[in-house]
Amino acid sequence: GTVRDQQGAAVANVEITILDEKNGQSRTAKTNDDGFYSAPGIPAGVYTISAAPTGFKKTVASGVQLHVSENLTVNLDLQVGQVTEIVTVTSEAAPVELRSGEVSSLISEKQVTELPLNGRNYAQLALMVPGVSPVTGTSNTFASRGTGLNAGVDMSVNGNQSNANLWTVDGVNNMDVGSNRTLLVFPSVDSIQEFRVERNSFSAEFGQAQGAVVNLITKGGSNEFHGSLFEFYRNDSLNANAFFLNRAGQPKAQLKYNNYGGNFSGPIVKNRVFFFWSEEWRREDRGQVLSAQVPTAAEKTGDFSGALTGALPHVPGGTCTAAIQTGCFPGNRIPTALLSPGGLAFVKLFPDPNTNGFPNWATSALQPIRTRQDMIRGDVTLTDKMNLMVRYINEKWTHDGASGNFWGDAPYPTLTSDWSQPSHSFAVKLTNTLSSRAVNEFQFSIAGNDILISTSPETQALEDEIKSKIPTVFPHGGDGLVGGTVPSLFWGAGGYQNIWHQAPWANREDLYIWKDDFSLVFGNHDLKVGGLFSHNYKDEPGAGAGGGNQTATIQGCGEQTGHCIADLLLRDTVLLNYTEIASTEIAEGRWRDFEVYGNDTWKISPRVTLTLGLRYSVFTP
Repeated sequence: GTVRDQQGAAVANVEITILDEKNGQSRTAKTNDDGFYSAPGIPAGVYTISAAPTGFKKTVASGVQLHVSENLTVNLDLQVGQVTEIVTVTSEAAPVELRSGEVSSLISEKQVTELPLNGRNYAQLALMVPGVSPVTGTSNTFASRGTGLNAGVDMSVNGNQSNANLWTVDGVNNMDVGSNRTLLVFPSVDSIQEFRVERNSFSAEFGQAQGAVVNLITKGGSNEFHGSLFEFYRNDSLNANAFFLNRAGQPKAQLKYNNYGGNFSGPIVKNRVFFFWSEEWRREDRGQVLSAQVPTAAEKTGDFSGALTGALPHVPGGTCTAAIQTGCFPGNRIPTALLSPGGLAFVKLFPDPNTNGFPNWATSALQPIRTRQDMIRGDVTLTDKMNLMVRYINEKWTHDGASGNFWGDAPYPTLTSDWSQPSHSFAVKLTNTLSSRAVNEFQFSIAGNDILISTSPETQALEDEIKSKIPTVFPHGGDGLVGGTVPSLFWGAGGYQNIWHQAPWANREDLYIWKDDFSLVFGNHDLKVGGLFSHNYKDEPGAGAGGGNQTATIQGCGEQTGHCIADLLLRDTVLLNYTEIASTEIAEGRWRDFEVYGNDTWKISPRVTLTLGLRYSVFTP
């Protein structure tokens, strides 16, 4: 800002005091010959800004709100008088930011805590920002309900790719870099101070994103103790039934949802050491509506003499129609001696029809979803010029019996998977105020997650039966085998839904990041330079048979007999395409990022500011 006297002349060499109203910490800055002052590296918060030069009354601007990633201008107009007299500066309008040409939008603490959010997922609020469009109608859509893999953040910003955005928490990368569409942690809305969506023309300080940078900061403690408890509860008592369930005479989907938690914060040592602690749990039992076309119980035993869900099967190479019977199975039944034990076990994956028409099966499978999140943050004033912030978030998300939800899940509850994603985010930040014009910030962070998929215990017996009755080309020990040994049914399942059982499967991500930023006020220049080095790990199974991660794949089902189920049941049938791999290698991704940047905000005149920036990035294996 600028300090001027009553005649509008600049006042040089005035000491400006900037006091954090929450925790009592303060910083100082001095005006230059043009009366201009700048204080870089101030964290978001509410401040009192004051000046008391000799010969002037003390001027105080209180309640000044500084937001995340904001360049805020606060001008002070001095009045001649005794320093014991105080002039309080108030204004109905907030001070206007005049120091940056960036295009960004702030989501404030009030918006985060008071706007209704289904599932208390803060990512939904980003959709309020101009230029942001959620992805819909594809397999990867913006799914804001809940956390973990239930919540994808697929959104296009200013027409860029939906997975070209960077989400951070306290400056820590919060992306699952495998898909770049899910987040590692979802901070509880009661622990979020605010976040900003940088959409265009943002500082060279922000990189690693072609689209937007979503910069979230968490709350810290203050000189007063604060705490809160909450619970949100929903059930299915007022819900209507789904169309296919109602048509099939099935009960409506169950829903029992409890979302509860709380937070507590305050001082450990007044004006010096503060803490903020947050806990949140979600317990959701949700009925997942599933519907499909499935073979009849008779068809699954090789009896095609009754109602059919596909064409009338024929012996391989023959023809079976009302006019030509020479290629038909006797009585349109596959003889018992020709039935494959493996095929009889495999078709048990299909449930029996429970309604007429198409689809002929519908149900609501109860799927337990659980989330627990722990967050602890400490802020310490080590000296008058050195501050330390330490923050850790631990999150555990599970989704059991997840039929019909994710890749690699059979669409039927006869063979289901349990999914788990433990995640973590740790940051330690040391801020040194070297002088009234220079600040250095060093941060080290670790962020990562695991994605673990296992067969649900309730359906393990069927998997074991199929495994024992379908021979394999290669010997498989089965211990930790990626994709298991149940063949997938892909790319032409004879009118039925594809069957893909991913379990067991696992991946791991860990991002280690060192970052340093140095800010200097030099005349009319606000300089900021910095660097980033990261060492990253991503272990994930490579591609398996048929393009997925499964061990074996059946493709083009129904080409031999004209009916997919008959193909599967007929012993010694040569399937059109069967692919099997001996083993799946784990791809151990290792890469390093090295990035440096420089940014100069040059105040050429009181009405003209020029921003210059350059960022250079090197990515090495």
